[in-house]
Amino acid sequence: VEPRRANTKPDGTYKLRLAPAEWRIHVTGREGFISPWDERNTSRDVRVAPGQTTEGVDFTLGRGAELRGIVVDPRGRPVSKAIVRLGAIWSRATTKDDGTFSLHGLKPDQEVSLCAHSPDHALGAIVAVTPNRDHAEPIIIKLAPCVKMTGTVVDGNGKPIQEARVRVQQHISRPSSARWIMEIDSAQTDGQGRFALRLLPGTEHDLEAHAEGYGQARMPKLTVNREKDVGKLVLRKADAFIAGRVTDVEGNPILGAQVNAYGDGQPLLCRGITDSQGRYRIEPLVQGKVRVSVWCGNDSAHREDVPTGSQDVDLVLARREEPKAVLHAGQDGPEITVAQWLSGQGVKGLKELTGKVVLLQFAAPYNPAVEPCNEKLKELHQKYAQDGLVIVSIYDASLPANETAEYVKSKGIPWVVGQVAETPQMGWSSPAFKAYGVRSVPSVFVIDRSGKLGLINPALAELEAGIQKLLVER
Repeated sequence: VEPRRANTKPDGTYKLRLAPAEWRIHVTGREGFISPWDERNTSRDVRVAPGQTTEGVDFTLGRGAELRGIVVDPRGRPVSKAIVRLGAIWSRATTKDDGTFSLHGLKPDQEVSLCAHSPDHALGAIVAVTPNRDHAEPIIIKLAPCVKMTGTVVDGNGKPIQEARVRVQQHISRPSSARWIMEIDSAQTDGQGRFALRLLPGTEHDLEAHAEGYGQARMPKLTVNREKDVGKLVLRKADAFIAGRVTDVEGNPILGAQVNAYGDGQPLLCRGITDSQGRYRIEPLVQGKVRVSVWCGNDSAHREDVPTGSQDVDLVLARREEPKAVLHAGQDGPEITVAQWLSGQGVKGLKELTGKVVLLQFAAPYNPAVEPCNEKLKELHQKYAQDGLVIVSIYDASLPANETAEYVKSKGIPWVVGQVAETPQMGWSSPAFKAYGVRSVPSVFVIDRSGKLGLINPALAELEAGIQKLLVER
C-alpha cells in the first residue's frame, strides 16, 4: 500500500486521509528532538472505520541535548571536513574549517559512541560521550592513524568481481546503551576485484562484501595492527529462487504481503510481494536453505529450512486474535505460562513470587526496540534485586528455543527468561501474550508484592521511580 504522509502544523496537529482498514501510524521526529525510536514512541496501530474520524493518535517528542566539539589530528590541529557519526541513530555531521561540529536531538545523560574520521579515512577514532541537556561543554576528538587493509573479491571460479561493495564495521557496546553496529569504512572493488579500507588498529572488525547477482561473504572478528591483505572474499552466484502463495486460513489469497527469505550468504535484500492471487517469487537467491517469513499487518507466518528451487512454499496467515485483556492497575496480575524456561531456575507461576515485586517483560530476540529496554532492566536488576525485585522475561517464538537461548546468553541477561510455544503467529496468540493483551514488544508490567498490577507499560524514564515506590510498600 502506498504510504500516506503528512507534516504537522504549527500547533503540532496532523491529518491523514486513509481508506477503511488497519493502519500503523509512524512518526519520524524532527531535528532537535529525541528520536521517537529511542523513546519507544515510534508507532500506533489504529483501525479506520468507514465514515468515521479517528482522533487521539498522539505522539510526544522530547527535546534532546546538543553535543558540540572539535576534531583534531594527532598533533592537535583542527581537521576540516571530517565526518562525525553517531552509531545509535546514524546522525552525522561534517566539521567546519576550524574543525568544529555539532549534533542535535541526543538523549540526555545516556552514553553514546561517536565515530570520527578524516575525509580520506587515514585518521579515525571512536569515543564514548554522555550528552547533557544543560551543560553542552565542547568535546575534543583526537584522531589517530588508521591501518590499511586490502583484499580481493572473487566469484566461485576465482574470477575477480568488479564494483562489489565492501564494508568494515564494528560492534559498539556501552554500559548505558544497546549494542550497535557502526560502519567504519567502505569501498568498491576495481577491475581486478581489489579493495582497500582503513581500520582502527587493535580493535575487532567485521568485513562484509556483496555484489549485484551474488550473495554475501563475511570475515568476522578481524583485528589488524599493521597493513594487511586479508586474501579473497568469495561470493556465490545468486541464480536460484523460491515461490509460493500466501493465503488466510480459509484459503483466500492475500494481496500485497511482503515475503522475506533469510540465510547465510544470501543477498542483502531477499523479498517478494504477493499479487492478487497471493503468489510471490523471491529471486535471486544463493542455492541452499533459507528461512521464509511473511508479515501482513499484525499477522505473520514462517517456514524453516526451505530449499531454494521450491515452488510451493505456501504460507497461511492466521489472523491474530484481538487481545481481549484490558488491564488496569490494582487488578490481579494474570498468571503466566511458557513452553520452556531458557535460563535460570524458572518459576511455577506468579503465586510463587508473592511477596516480591515482579517486573514482567514480553520481548522478541534481536528486536531493536527490545535492546534499550534490556539495558535498562540490567541496571534495575543490579540495583534492586536484593531489595525484592524479580525480573521475568517471556519471549515470543520467532526463533527456535535454542537460538533464543543463545541470544539471551550473548546479551548477558541475568534474570529468568522463558519462551512461549510456537503458534501460527510465532507465539503471539499464546495464553501469556493474550492474557496481558500484548500487541508490541517490549511490553512491561510491574506486579506488586500482593500480586496486583502496579505499572502497565510505563515509559523507560518512569520505570525506576515506579519500582522504587512499589518496593517500599508492604
